[in-house]
Amino acid sequence: MGLINRKRGGKDADMSLKMEHELNKLYVAACMRPYSESHRIKHWAFARIDPSTMKAIGEDPEEFAKLRDGFRNAIKPNDDFEDLLACKMVEARWRQFRLAKAEAAILAQERCQFVIDRRRQLAEPEDV
Repeated sequence: MGLINRKRGGKDADMSLKMEHELNKLYVAACMRPYSESHRIKHWAFARIDPSTMKAIGEDPEEFAKLRDGFRNAIKPNDDFEDLLACKMVEARWRQFRLAKAEAAILAQERCQFVIDRRRQLAEPEDV
């Protein structure tokens, strides 16, 4: 029997395959960045709320820190769980701010395009 056709046998072979598979998973997890992290602008609404990502998409991390601290001072969490819930609420509110800013920008862009198109229509002589 040749080396290629030889089957691995026993528990040791199964364990080594499992270990190799786990090591491959760890290697991939350690080396590859998440898609949303490498495409921050594309996934800005769901982007992480950390200073480097916020700066990359044009937000001010200090503004977020003020919002977070103000919210914490207002509700005064009693334990770590309540503090975690407060942080999640602040993150959700921050994402709402992101979406509201995006909506305002889209509406402003549509308004500008409408004005440009209207001016073109008025500038062109009508064929009678």
